[in-house]
Amino acid sequence: VHDVHPTGVENEALRAHLDHATRRRLTLLEAEEPEPRYAFQHVVTQQVAYETLLFEQRRELHRRVAGWFEETYAEQLDPHYPLLVVHWNRAGHGEKECEYARLAGQQAAARHANVEAELYLSRALELIDELDRGRDTERRVDVLQRRARILGLLGRIEGERADLERLLPIVEASNEPSKCGEIRLLWSDFHRRCGQFEPAKEQSELALAAMEDAGDPAGWADALTHIGNALEGAGRFLEARDFAQKALDTFRDLGALPGQAASLKSLGIISARLGELPDALERFGEAREIYRRLGDRKGEADILGNLGALHYYLGDYERCIEYTEQAQPLFHEMGNRIGSAKCLTNLGNSCSALGAFAEGRGHHERALEAYEQLEDASGQADSLCNVGIALGALGVGGQLELTFRTHDEGEELRAAAETTDRAMALYAEIGSRRGEVISHFNFGMIRLCIGDVEAAEAQLQDALRISRDLGLDRLAMRSLAALARARFFAGDLQDAVSLSAEAIELLGAQAPPEATEIHFARYRILRAVDRESEALPHLETAHDLITEQAKRIRDETLRDRFLSTYGELLDAWEKHEATPPA
Repeated sequence: VHDVHPTGVENEALRAHLDHATRRRLTLLEAEEPEPRYAFQHVVTQQVAYETLLFEQRRELHRRVAGWFEETYAEQLDPHYPLLVVHWNRAGHGEKECEYARLAGQQAAARHANVEAELYLSRALELIDELDRGRDTERRVDVLQRRARILGLLGRIEGERADLERLLPIVEASNEPSKCGEIRLLWSDFHRRCGQFEPAKEQSELALAAMEDAGDPAGWADALTHIGNALEGAGRFLEARDFAQKALDTFRDLGALPGQAASLKSLGIISARLGELPDALERFGEAREIYRRLGDRKGEADILGNLGALHYYLGDYERCIEYTEQAQPLFHEMGNRIGSAKCLTNLGNSCSALGAFAEGRGHHERALEAYEQLEDASGQADSLCNVGIALGALGVGGQLELTFRTHDEGEELRAAAETTDRAMALYAEIGSRRGEVISHFNFGMIRLCIGDVEAAEAQLQDALRISRDLGLDRLAMRSLAALARARFFAGDLQDAVSLSAEAIELLGAQAPPEATEIHFARYRILRAVDRESEALPHLETAHDLITEQAKRIRDETLRDRFLSTYGELLDAWEKHEATPPA
């Protein structure tokens, strides 16, 4: 106050004025040490005092205060960027306000305060438009690029698209191939999130060429990662892995930790898609450790979400919920709506797996709403598919894959079929072959449960063909077991025996969660052809798998609900136990 006072008042006189204001209850003394600190008693008092100043007096005071901060904290000014934005704004100094708004936006983005970052960057862009008179300056490109990233995280799709559309012609005309490559990678990420995998791949390939022209090895490796991500979205997993691995090798040679973490995350997702779960767990663990070392909260939140999904695939549903509930508040705090939607998917899947089908459906419907707002077609299709699974389970009162009897086509099963059909159409529209195989399988399950064997077999044959094309062995073995059930329903027991044997052979010694349905199908089919002694070990294996999985569920209520969804299997076991040995 002394340094910015317009009349250069002495310290003793200043203290007397402040003490007088305190006695009049206009201000209060907050602290004596290390120096006296005063505050207004009430915000209204501050506002009235402020309004008594002439406009030019206010501007001059703000200019003095801003200058005082710049001089006093010249060695460490960054904590004061937001305050400097305010003071230079009220001082009417657009150039200074613009610079500090840029810096405050960058600072907020670095700590993942995305809403705050968007506000500062948008203000900086307004000022740049005024100050640079519409010229495509370097700072305009920088702020647009940063804001596009933030808008993508916030799920503000229209704004992100508008910024990217402004950016691309500017950088194409700039003769800066590296910068052009960066913008194309932002476009690639945008297209991939919208389920447009071929345009995403094309933009990544153009970025790859641009980075090569620029002699930018880190940018080149980043483009490889993006190509892999686009291929993974389209279900071309083996090709995707080659690109992601090449990117990882390059980032390791460069010692670039952020790039290593991103490519490890991509490799983990690809391994999970292919059913190589231990490898996925290792990749995610490596990525998480790097993100921790870097202090990258978004990266770590992403990995927590990935680990949640992975533990769902491993059949450890409580662990899935634990990881997801660690990730969820981080995404919420950052304003990352994409991450929040993925958390809802994890929770919905785990609830359904634990037998809470209605609760699972609710999570998936909320995820669907979020993905619709984000224009994320891939997320929408996944959510529709998951809603269909939950509805189907509600319609049969248990797991769709285990029932060996037909059910009435009630409201829930009809809704399940309609929802799954919508998912299938959307997967086809965006070119997601992984999604197509999943929706063909689920649709086949639903038709089989209501006894529509011919329609079920057509869907399941498509699921088997595509899963084999993509190298998705886990889906292939499930499709074989389901086709065996279809033949069982049709009365063709010899074909049922052959198909179930093929599923068991593909399963081998593995014990993923779906092993239960494969062994139970084999048991029911062998028993139907009077091969009781061969059938019994498969029932025992299926029962052991479910029992072991139930033991890992710590919550007794959840455990009972989980077991209740395996009614047909447990009934078969009880009958076996009750049957005297021959």
